[in-house]
Amino acid sequence: MGEDVPGLQLFTELSASDRWLRTRHEPTADDRLRPGRVLARVAEHYAATAEVVPPRPEPGSPLAEDDAALGIYVLSHGVALAHGVAMDHLEAIRGTIQDAQRTHPWAEHTLARAALESACTALWLIGPDDPAERRHRRVRQLYNNSDEGRKASKLLGGDKLQSGRTFDEVLEEFRSLAPDSRSVKSWTYRDVVRGAAQHCGSDSDLFELLWRIQSGLAHGKSWATLATLEQEVTGTADGVAEVRFTTDVEQLMPVVAITLNTCVAAWGRYLELARAPRP
Repeated sequence: MGEDVPGLQLFTELSASDRWLRTRHEPTADDRLRPGRVLARVAEHYAATAEVVPPRPEPGSPLAEDDAALGIYVLSHGVALAHGVAMDHLEAIRGTIQDAQRTHPWAEHTLARAALESACTALWLIGPDDPAERRHRRVRQLYNNSDEGRKASKLLGGDKLQSGRTFDEVLEEFRSLAPDSRSVKSWTYRDVVRGAAQHCGSDSDLFELLWRIQSGLAHGKSWATLATLEQEVTGTADGVAEVRFTTDVEQLMPVVAITLNTCVAAWGRYLELARAPRP
């Protein structure tokens, strides 16, 4: 079943390291991906960061200089928020699996998608060594946020953002902060996901593949469902099979682990750039 679904072959002929993506995957032999170990790491990092106010950048630190250059739109806040959102979703996955003792065919993948996008956003923002690039990415994020707010305001019959200013007024402010003209253009999560991979020594294609799979499952796409979820044929009638879909806990662990590693990298990078140079 499903052989004619576009893209399915991609997931049935993967390398050994990507074997977990197959519809009928085998339990992993990699102890680093054992559910108990991965979820314990999620709980540990969540406990260490969720209720903690990120340290303020020290005067003279690279991050303090970034914040000063961006006025009220400080980079440190953008990174901390994205990291917090990612960990909130990872903790929800952990709580569902360990505390509630259940999984759902699609729901955990929806959480995983949101976690991956936010984790990558945090690392994408703070990853570059070039201060101008970090500031460009922050302004680009802000522009996209305001553009989305403008679209929502129009649906409510207004032409102003939540701040009471018009989009054009905010856009002019962003232009004054932007290192270059690239900053006042919308972004895509594909750009962010691929860019984040480069800052943690990972393959951009792998990150994009994980993101597309989770996005496909979040939206109930048949190609992702047939290629990824466990399938049990429960009956047939008139040549049509009735299939029960389930998610195996081990199948979730690679994307959870990669997302957590991205969060840890972003948090570590934040702490690094928040320290002033020592004599």
